[in-house]
Formats: sequence, structure tokens, C-alpha cells
Amino acid sequence: MKKALLFFFLIFAPVIAFAQVDTTLIDSTGIAQLSAEIDSAKMAVYMKKIEEYKAKLAADSTDRDAVLHLGAYYNYIVSYDSAEAVYQSYLNRFPNDAEVLYSFAQAEANNREFDMASANMDTLLQKHPNNLKYQLFKAQLAVWIGRDYENARTYLDNVLAKDSSNLAALLAMSSLEMHTNHFIKAQNYIDKIKLIAPQNSDLKELESDMYVQKLRYKQEQEFAILLQGESLYGNGQCKEAIAKYDEYMSQTQPNVIIEREYADVNVCAGNYQKAIDIYTNLLNQGYDYDIDLQRAKAYYYMGDSANALTSFQKLVKEHPHDFMANLYLGDSYVRMHEYGRARDAYYNMEDSLKLDSSQTVMVRQRISWTPVTGFRGMIASIPTYLLLTPYGSYYADNTNIKEVTQGIRLDVGINSFLSVGVDAFRFTLASGSNSTFNYTVINSNSFRWNIGLRLENSITFGFGFGNTYFGNNFSEPLANVYLRSDVANVYSAYATYDKMDASQVIYSTTFFNLRYTADIFRLGGTYQFKSGVKLGGDYSHFSFSDGNQGDNLALRVGKYFYPGFLLGYEYLTTRFAKTSTLYYSPSSVSSDNITVDWDILKDTTSTVTVGGLIGFIQNSNTIIRQAYAAATVRLADTFTIQARIVGGGSYQYAAGYSSFSAYLSAYWTL
Repeated sequence: MKKALLFFFLIFAPVIAFAQVDTTLIDSTGIAQLSAEIDSAKMAVYMKKIEEYKAKLAADSTDRDAVLHLGAYYNYIVSYDSAEAVYQSYLNRFPNDAEVLYSFAQAEANNREFDMASANMDTLLQKHPNNLKYQLFKAQLAVWIGRDYENARTYLDNVLAKDSSNLAALLAMSSLEMHTNHFIKAQNYIDKIKLIAPQNSDLKELESDMYVQKLRYKQEQEFAILLQGESLYGNGQCKEAIAKYDEYMSQTQPNVIIEREYADVNVCAGNYQKAIDIYTNLLNQGYDYDIDLQRAKAYYYMGDSANALTSFQKLVKEHPHDFMANLYLGDSYVRMHEYGRARDAYYNMEDSLKLDSSQTVMVRQRISWTPVTGFRGMIASIPTYLLLTPYGSYYADNTNIKEVTQGIRLDVGINSFLSVGVDAFRFTLASGSNSTFNYTVINSNSFRWNIGLRLENSITFGFGFGNTYFGNNFSEPLANVYLRSDVANVYSAYATYDKMDASQVIYSTTFFNLRYTADIFRLGGTYQFKSGVKLGGDYSHFSFSDGNQGDNLALRVGKYFYPGFLLGYEYLTTRFAKTSTLYYSPSSVSSDNITVDWDILKDTTSTVTVGGLIGFIQNSNTIIRQAYAAATVRLADTFTIQARIVGGGSYQYAAGYSSFSAYLSAYWTL
């Protein structure tokens, strides 16, 4: 009798579930006991069926009906691995059986092996592309996995076009639409499910999922706005970032982290008072040292020096080893013109804090920038720099003329625009044969005072005066005046006047016994266009004490074909008022030349340039040629060496003329 009752419940349980029963008349303990007995009875039936179909398969392993039923009963008892094994064994022999493969994919999905199930459905759809049952299950898998939504939508549309009330398709489509943020469409499908199957157990889960997905989407939209603001802030577009932060904060309740970030952005945008108000509000909610430090910086940036100084004094007292608080404390003293206290603050940082190399540079820079007041300040500020420049040059030609110069110069910076210096050099002019060592030599020593003025950042003016002394107690005045202006890679311009002994200008054996002076006026410059074209010119006028005058003119045009490589043309002409028998002074000689300059090495410490020219002297069959190499090497921050060598050939006195020169100097900042 009891077995008959259990069978009755198995058959009619679904009907009873929806019947109008007064559950208050049934004891809850009895219901639980009856439910357990029903589950046990169901399991017994399933196990009996499993044994029955296992026996059929043992008798005939090709029994397709037994395979499908055995797999189904394994699914009923949640033994998905066993179901998969039954289907796989059969498919190994009959791989083209679509129905078994479909059941296999369902078992894989039940076992949460969605990717494998999806791959098997792809195989089925390749062979049966119009099978709506396969399309529906493939779409369901796509929704469960959360990818390939567009193909899933196509398959579900196909199913619903055939059967608009297909509950499985409606459930999958509503889930798909809400996960792709089409919430109105998703709600329409949910409403349709309510009409068709109002008691469907998936409805509550769908509506709960809808709520979560809407909340997620809203948060994602808000977070995207915040990310845009942070990106603009990171790129320095602070005013644009403010608008995004305002939009974000109007849609949500920001936390302390976002509010502080918003204050930082306002500082960046120059809205200092608004930032200070935000910092103050946050501090009223609970003290935070970092926020207090940011507020102090905002006071400093907005120019409220009094509040900034008071804030940083308090912060340094709280955290005496905080680098930024100490640094801004010194800066605030500077703002208040309390230079002595500022220097004390900076010196204290050097003495008390463990500074890294970059921090040390920052502190020492500020010490150098901070004025030293009173008499001590006047003494301490002189000199602003000391520049020692030893130099030397050598010249030789094929007429056995040799020239050597050795000198040293000291420049002292008085302040930011004035410098004074002294220049001393020895000049030796020699002529004779190397083979006989029979040389005629003239020596001179020169001494000159120099004064320099920086009129603007790019303009300097200076002059020097002194004397040149010869071995026979004879001396001549020495003078120099210059005006220069230049902006790197844009233009340069200069004008100079020099007065010196003629032997230092034109190398001639005549000057061993005769003393002539020379006055030389020079001017020139260059201009570089953005296109890479460079124009330049130099003009010199010589006036000698023998009454003769001469001019040199060089005009150049070139173009940088790539950075560091300049190819150009030069017109060069030399003219003298009269031809002298004492030194080379042609009435007129001109040449057309092709020039090249090439920076073969250029970095932060070294520059090496090579170049030269080749051309023809007009009204002559003579080729003029010249090559040079120049280098600048910074061996240390305070020590630089420059060198240049030049060699070439030309035409003088109706004969070939060749020469070689070298120059070397060092710049040592003390």
C-alpha cells in the first residue's frame, strides 16, 4: 500500500504543487518526511532504470535508444560525468549521430563545461545550420558564457520568429538584452514571460538580475566620467578635468578619496579657495596630515603667505623629517622676505634630513637663490662665478712662417649682469728652415683688462684695454670692443673692434723689424629658418698704420638636409686699397665655394663637427680647398675642453699656398 502511495505522488506531484491546498492542515514535519520519502522513491526508480539500460547496452553497445535513455537518467541523478562517458563512448563509434551529440553538449553544459558544449554545438550547426533547437541551445550557451551576443541574438530571433511564445528563447533573450545594457528591451521580454508563464521560477531571478545590471551599468557610466576627469588631470588639462569631476559628483556621493582628489584638481586649475574649503571640510571630519599638507600648499600657491607660513610651521613641528613640509617652510619664509630664517630652514634640512641626490640639488638651489642680507650678503654674493680659460694656438704655412700663441684669461662675475677679467698671452712669430734650424723670431707679451655687461638674456657688450710689450722695451696699445646677440638655432649677430700689432693679423717676415698697428672692424651674423635654410655673412675692414686698408666679405647660404648636416654655397672676396710689398694684399681676389658642416657626434657632453670647402678662385685656374675638425667635450660640470684644427690650400703671389692651424682651450668654472 505504501509503495502505491509513493507511486501516486511521483505521478501527480506536479498537479499537487499547483493545487489550492490549505497547508496549515498539514504538519510541517510530516511534509518534510513525505518529501524525503518521495525523493528516495524517485532515486530508486532512476537507479532501476539505469541498471536496466546498462544491461541493454552491455547486450548491444550500438543500442542508440539505450544510450539516450541511460544518459538522461544519469542527468536526473546529477551524475553528469557518467552521462558524458556514455555519450562519448557511443560517439567514438558513431561521431555523426546528431541527437547523441546534442545530448552530450547538454550534459557538458549541466557539468558547467560551457566552452566544450559550445564547441560541440558549433559542430552540429555546421552540419544542420537551420535546426532551431540547436540554434536555441547555442544561443543559451552564449548567454551563459557571456560572449558572442550578436550571433546569439540572431539565433534567438530565428526561434521567436517561428514561435513567439518559446519560453526558453524569451528567457535567454531577456538575459541577453540586460547584459548588453538594453534594459527597456529586456523588460519587454520579462513582461511577455509574465503573461505566458507567470509562475515561472526564473522570473524572480531575472528581475533580480535586472536590478543588479542596471546598478552596475550606472556605476560604470559614473566611473567612466571619473576616469575621463583623472585622465585630463594627468595630462595637465585641469580646467577641463573640473567639469568631469563636477559631473561625476552630481550623480553620486563621493568618498573622502574622491573629494581630496577633486580638491587637488582645483589646485591644479587655480581654484585655490575652493580647494582650501574642501580640504578644511575634510579635516573637520577627521584630521589627516597629508590633507593638511595639501591645504598648506594651496595657501602658498594662492599667495596667502601668512597662512602658508603658519601652516608649514605647524606641519614641520608635527613631522620634523618631512621633506616637502620643510622645503615649503623655507619657501614661505622667502615669500615673507625673512631670508635669514629661510636659509636656516634650508641648512637645517641638509643637517637633519637624509636627502637623496635630487633633494640635495633642490635644497642647494634654493640656498643659492636666497639673498644673503646686510653687509654679509654683499660680501657673500661676490663673486657669482669665476671662469679660468687657458688657451693656445699654432699656425704654419709653406713659406716657413710659424705662429704660436699661449695665454690665460680669468673672468669674475660681480653680479648677474657685470663681470670683470684679465687676459695675458704670449705671441711668437718665427720664420726659417726646419732643416737648418735657422729661425728669425719675434716675441711679444700682452696684458689686457676686460669688462663685460649682459644687457639682456641674449645680448652682451664688453670692452678690453691694455698693452703689448716687445723685447726692446717698446709697447703698443691693445684694445677690444664687442657687442653680441644670439638665440640658439635661430640667429646670431656680432660687431667688434680690435686694435693690435699688425704681426698678429697678417703673418709676414717684414714685421720682424717693423712695427705697424692694425685697427679691425668686424660684423656679421646668421639666421636659420624653420625650413632648415641658413643665411650668414661676415665682413671685416682692416686699417693699417702704413696707410693701407683692406676688406674681407663672406656671404653664405645653406640648408640642413638632416639634423647636423649643412650643405651650402659661399662667396668670398678680399680687396686692399693698395698692393703692399711688405705683406700679401691683393687688389681683388674672389672665390665661389661649396661648403659642408657635419655634426658627426652631438649629445649632452660632447660635440664633434667636421667640414670644409672647395671652390675656384675667379680669373684663375686655382682651386681653393679647406678642411677642419672641431670638438667640444664637457669632462665635468665645471670643466670643458674645445679644440679645432684647420688645413687647406689657396693661391698667393702667383703660387700655391697651404697652411695648417690648431687651437685648444679649456673652460674651468671655479
